[in-house]
Amino acid sequence: MLLIVRIREGIPVSCLRKLASTLGMNVPQFLSTVGLSKMSVERRSKGERVLTVNGGNLLVRIAQVYRITLDVFGSQELAGNWLKQELYTLGGASPLSLCDTEFGADLVRRQLRAIEHGMPV
Repeated sequence: MLLIVRIREGIPVSCLRKLASTLGMNVPQFLSTVGLSKMSVERRSKGERVLTVNGGNLLVRIAQVYRITLDVFGSQELAGNWLKQELYTLGGASPLSLCDTEFGADLVRRQLRAIEHGMPV
């Protein structure tokens, strides 16, 4: 429930910056990859305002997928590289770019589970 409250109150833009950095990306690259509007984030970043509920949901979804990826690959560098890599098994899309929807994030999670259990992907 706490996470729902935090998303509704608004996730600080600084969390977006930190997640981008964790993934080895600059903010414009990250925004472009996940489909967030640069203009919208820039407007909100003045005075450290918060992301909308949709932006917060997206950020939390990506953070959760990243945590699973980190568990599977065991290092921040490998996890970040895998999330940014365009994969044939995902139709040539990067796992990170698919996290803009819950359905896409679910595809990524399923692929990670297959990797984790040594199953073909």
